Amino acid sequence: MTAQPTITPTIEMTGAALTAAYASGDLTPVDAAESVLSDIAARNGVINAFTDLDPAQVLQDAAASAARWERGEQRGPLDGLPVTVKENFVRAGIPAHAGVAGTAGVVPERDSPVVERLLEQGAVIVGSTTMPD
Repeated sequence: MTAQPTITPTIEMTGAALTAAYASGDLTPVDAAESVLSDIAARNGVINAFTDLDPAQVLQDAAASAARWERGEQRGPLDGLPVTVKENFVRAGIPAHAGVAGTAGVVPERDSPVVERLLEQGAVIVGSTTMPD
């Protein structure tokens, strides 16, 4: 039996605790994104939770949020919070599987309304999570 990876404290923090840490300068959205990506890297090979994961984009989005926090120009209460979306909430430019092999290759041109609202508030979308057929 293999040992489970240790979850970093950032993963266990609530959204309110993360934004308080961003405001105080104790953490940045980049710190949170790196923590989440580290946990995903340690576990996803076993649990296959993600259909889409682009760490470079996640870190770029987190850096943009960190800059907004530094300027005091957050987009909303979700700014910098790492979130995931189920793969049935389509994202522009990301293949839409929705747990169905028949939709493979369908690439939506627009984000779903849920994704649009998350992005408007500054959330950092880490990736799309899998779902069964």
